[in-house]
Amino acid sequence: MNAKLFRALARVAFVTYALVLVTATHWPQLRIEGGPVPRPDLFIHVTAFGLWTCLLIATQLLGPWRSKPAIAKAVVVGLIYAAVDEGTQAIPALGRTVALDDYGANALGVTLAGVAAMIAAAIAKPKPASNA
Repeated sequence: MNAKLFRALARVAFVTYALVLVTATHWPQLRIEGGPVPRPDLFIHVTAFGLWTCLLIATQLLGPWRSKPAIAKAVVVGLIYAAVDEGTQAIPALGRTVALDDYGANALGVTLAGVAAMIAAAIAKPKPASNA
């Protein structure tokens, strides 16, 4: 797949996912309970915000995905967005709960995605052009 098409698809995927995520995190009275582990919602927070960050990096809106500064910017943006997302759940009409452990799980997902992107960037260094 060429790079331009990949960026375009990544941007569409990011916008779509971001809209789904903001809808899910602000759905009135939503409760996730039960399951094989206590507080399964925390695992969902980690996964949801990790994927959000991976998709943001893939868009290359903050720079090339292999760039350490672009990945670092994505992590900072992700941490800020996670805080705003969690904080806006305090809107009384939503009937949602704002909790520090929820934000911590969001932040963990963002950070793990940043670490994974750094590792992927180190492994997938571009090949030097041949002089043949």
